Amino acid sequence: MTTQDPRTVTGPDHRQSKETLMSSTRNFPGTPTMRAFSAAVVAKVPICFESHPGQGKSSKITATGEKSGYLVKCVVGSVREATDFLGLPVEQSDPKTGQARVSNVPPDFAVELRAAAKPLLFLDEINTAMESTRKAMLRLIQEGYAGDFYMGPDLAIVAAQNPPETATGGTELDPAIANRMMHLAWAFDADEWLRGISVGFENLDQPGIDDLASGGTEADKARASSIVAGYIHHAGQHLAPTPPEDPIEAGKAWPSPRSWHNLARVLAHVDAADEEAMTLVVQGLVGEGVSKDFFAWLALADLHNPQEVMDDPSIVDWRGERPDRIFGLLSGIEALAIFRADAATWEKAINVMTVCAENGRPDAALPSTNGLLGRRPQGTRLTERTRTAFADLLTRTRHGYAEQAPLAQAV
Repeated sequence: MTTQDPRTVTGPDHRQSKETLMSSTRNFPGTPTMRAFSAAVVAKVPICFESHPGQGKSSKITATGEKSGYLVKCVVGSVREATDFLGLPVEQSDPKTGQARVSNVPPDFAVELRAAAKPLLFLDEINTAMESTRKAMLRLIQEGYAGDFYMGPDLAIVAAQNPPETATGGTELDPAIANRMMHLAWAFDADEWLRGISVGFENLDQPGIDDLASGGTEADKARASSIVAGYIHHAGQHLAPTPPEDPIEAGKAWPSPRSWHNLARVLAHVDAADEEAMTLVVQGLVGEGVSKDFFAWLALADLHNPQEVMDDPSIVDWRGERPDRIFGLLSGIEALAIFRADAATWEKAINVMTVCAENGRPDAALPSTNGLLGRRPQGTRLTERTRTAFADLLTRTRHGYAEQAPLAQAV
């Protein structure tokens, strides 16, 4: 009797190595929607749920957050003004000069959230807020600022809305707000509701956010970066297209550099074998149309595991590999070295770049090599072997070597 997730999920084979060759019937906790939601919460990427009224969005989000140890503060858009997000202007005396100045006193919810170990801001009825209020939300949703008051790097943001036709005074989300968020259709669980009616909703035993999200290690982040970078190298036209002209489409998920970056962040917290949750995440951040092309590419990409390649670069056919796969792999290796920031990982990463260049692909390795040179740990050095491998492409800079402008356009 459980209502299924509202999107049809196909099962592309996007596992990266033999460690992740798992059956598509593997059991994961919770529902795909809640796993996608939890991955975004942990990654600190804002989420927007949508469903018709009365389906339990607000109560379920609040209960799940509180059970998971979050301080949940609910702010209802329809009854708020811009000053509720920017702060109230108050004249105060400058403690250093004694001169009068005007500063914004942050709202109570912002102060309480910054003080919390696990803060979660719930923006309910977001599409019923006045235009001036929505403008005040822009920096809040993207950067966690209420006016000039920063709520900290741990802030998670979740929004909910009803479709405009069933919301009181509701509208489509502005493109600037919509593109900041991962969009999920609310999946009402009828079985869970029946159990709650029988035993009391407060007595339901449900997995928490940390149980539903997975990964998050440096290797997971490198894997996710490798996937996104590889696809964009393959289909660069989807990196920064113009926003949709249709206001309905513009108020949902669509691709942009920001949404692709958010995708890499969220994918790092989705199990590589969890095809259903991954599909919801990709659709929710870059849109259903682009997601089809993304998964078609991913099914054929068979990407290497960055850590395995750093341990043994010979497992890659450097001369015969497709450019997008090479680019994605090297981007993932660069990301892993930067995330770990230790000399041993950096030296392994530079060695991979050198092997790639020695096998006739120095142009493919050059962007990631320069990225690594710019983040070189203390005590490491560029070997003569690496210098020789890139001799035709590199010139001296304060980092040792840098990319020439004509080659930057060719790669």
